[in-house]
Amino acid sequence: MRLFRDRGFSTVNAIALVMSFAVFGAVFLLIQFLQSTQHMSPLEAGVRTLPWTGMPLLVAPLTAPLMARIGTRAVLAAALAFQAAGLGWLAAVTGPATTYGEFVPGFVLAGAGMGLFFPPLARLVLDRAPVEYAGVASGTSNALRQLGTVLGIAVLGAVFAANGDMSGPQAFTDGLLPALWVGTATLAAAAAAAFLIPPVSRAGTTAAAPAPEPAEVGA
Repeated sequence: MRLFRDRGFSTVNAIALVMSFAVFGAVFLLIQFLQSTQHMSPLEAGVRTLPWTGMPLLVAPLTAPLMARIGTRAVLAAALAFQAAGLGWLAAVTGPATTYGEFVPGFVLAGAGMGLFFPPLARLVLDRAPVEYAGVASGTSNALRQLGTVLGIAVLGAVFAANGDMSGPQAFTDGLLPALWVGTATLAAAAAAAFLIPPVSRAGTTAAAPAPEPAEVGA
């Protein structure tokens, strides 16, 4: 828990949780929208999301040169901004009669953001922890992302249930739109928070949390 004394480590992990909260909570509802409102099978709905899930294959290789050029925090902020723009697009166009083609730009934006997100996240998490705690830091980040997914499905699902239901296309849309806007706002706030991550003083340690003594590591 001493790692969380460092503001950068806490901020990075909060951002990881928030991204999973917003994106995977929204995906959970969008997949059901494609099936219940647009009458797609589970397989058809999954295939239709390929512009989202496939974009990281194209975008992820660009992250290393981008981090070298504009900085890790800037790439992380851009990744979150792309995802916020993608969810915002989906929220703006979604309706009972929305065609699949209208969803594609939002899927592409969100997928590009996802492809840019994970490499700078991993770099920042490991940079905020002493080398001796690299495994602990990585495991913490992964656990919080999984927690974010659980919370996203629960909270955005509750937002959906408070505003609509699955009784028909319009009722589903009435519940989905507020949930998408909540996800969009959350991602936008996380994009701004990325610039609050303080710089690292030197490799393997942080300005706010020096590396522990050997005795502490053994303990």
